[in-house]
Amino acid sequence: MTDECVRAILAQFGVRSFSPKRKQGASLTLRVRIDRACVVRRIAPSYLVLAALAALVSPGAAADELPEPYFDAIGVASAVEILKGEDEGAGGSDFRFQLAIAGEAEPWTIISRGSTPFLEYRLGPTYLKLDRQTLAAGQVRVVGVKKVDRIPPSFHDQPLPAGRTVTALIVASVADDAKESPLYVNNWFHPWRNEVGDSEQGREIDGLLDSAITRFYIDRADPYWVCGWLPADTAEPDSARRLREVRELLEPDAWKAIAAVPFKKGCYRGYLVSDKTSSLGYRLKLTQFWRHMAATGGYELIVGNVEGLEKLR
Repeated sequence: MTDECVRAILAQFGVRSFSPKRKQGASLTLRVRIDRACVVRRIAPSYLVLAALAALVSPGAAADELPEPYFDAIGVASAVEILKGEDEGAGGSDFRFQLAIAGEAEPWTIISRGSTPFLEYRLGPTYLKLDRQTLAAGQVRVVGVKKVDRIPPSFHDQPLPAGRTVTALIVASVADDAKESPLYVNNWFHPWRNEVGDSEQGREIDGLLDSAITRFYIDRADPYWVCGWLPADTAEPDSARRLREVRELLEPDAWKAIAAVPFKKGCYRGYLVSDKTSSLGYRLKLTQFWRHMAATGGYELIVGNVEGLEKLR
């Protein structure tokens, strides 16, 4: 059922606005604002249609939940702290706040990821209007991971509650009409469902193959760009499968561009776009790609240019 069709039907019951929330492999759920008087007035002749829509409007269906360790919730922020980033060379800021969710006795502690330096550039996270006033103004949505996703795994030497700490990947304000405006977006992708060591660079691509989290970035413009490592080391275990994954992920022209130059790993930056020709349902549209040169230990930009990239401060 299309969003337009749902909107037309819901209008008959006094639903003034709704925000569709789709997740891969799940049905449509909706956040709605309802004119109660209108519903009572019209429910008698239309109760069958209303009953049919109940499954669509009901939030929190099990099929709609994110797998562990991901977190996705809307709540009210308090105790907001905006801090200077711990890595002074990378610049940027850090934040910490409490997120109270209706029906839960204890709040969650929400923290930011650290800045990601690469060469002389800062590859996220992207901050927009995240400040105390904006966070405290209304409801906020947080998408993140239930662990301390920082290097090292600590936050300004502050104690963090075990089992109730989330590292934010996306923070957005939620208006009365359910429209969301991003305040903070993580851009660096790596595996969040498993631990990866320095000797397992090939697995760094796993985050970009995880549809549970990539769906928040697909077909979205700035600030939802993505970056991270792409493997291409034929000496690594399981390298053939990894190279097939890279080829399936990249747009054909981008694959040709980087496959023509030998490298063991590289750093990418780009956007995720829908593509029905890919088994993933999306591909990575490269804007920049740096290959690692084993002989010198340096990096060479072979796709795109550095115009507009944020530099370290």
